[in-house]
Amino acid sequence: MSGSQIGFLLTQTYTSLSPSGAGLQAHKLGQIYEDGIGNKYKFVKNTHSSAFAISDVVSYDYSGATTTSVFDGATAALPYMAGVAMGAIPASGFGWIQIAGVGSALVDGTTDVAIGDSLKAVNGEVHAVKDQAAGTAPSFGNYMVALAEQTSATDTIIAVHICCGLGA
Repeated sequence: MSGSQIGFLLTQTYTSLSPSGAGLQAHKLGQIYEDGIGNKYKFVKNTHSSAFAISDVVSYDYSGATTTSVFDGATAALPYMAGVAMGAIPASGFGWIQIAGVGSALVDGTTDVAIGDSLKAVNGEVHAVKDQAAGTAPSFGNYMVALAEQTSATDTIIAVHICCGLGA
């Protein structure tokens, strides 16, 4: 669904909640869009000091006790992986993240990942890492499942099933 036209682009970059420009539509912070085939997306604010790129893994920023702000994660936020950036989200800007369904995510290249392995967020990083082997329960309630292997020595975008919309 990345880049698909659904009345608006999920990959659109927003620098404010009231964007100006042809074809840009305002969205409510925390708005959830379901596409009818099991994918869910959420409109969030980036509270990180840097921009996010497409497929970056983001966590909820609970410093403000909200599920509408995201950042690159901290140790205390690891259980609160929010999802995956659908497009570039500028620092202090806004954008869509995928919180549930089949999508793509940046995965760490230092540990091999097999199909079916669960993935989790990492402290201060925008990629996911292997959490548990296939068949073992994930460590946290918000997680991803690898739908493809990742055996490269570099961070790579792979197909995943995102399970971060539970209770979001």
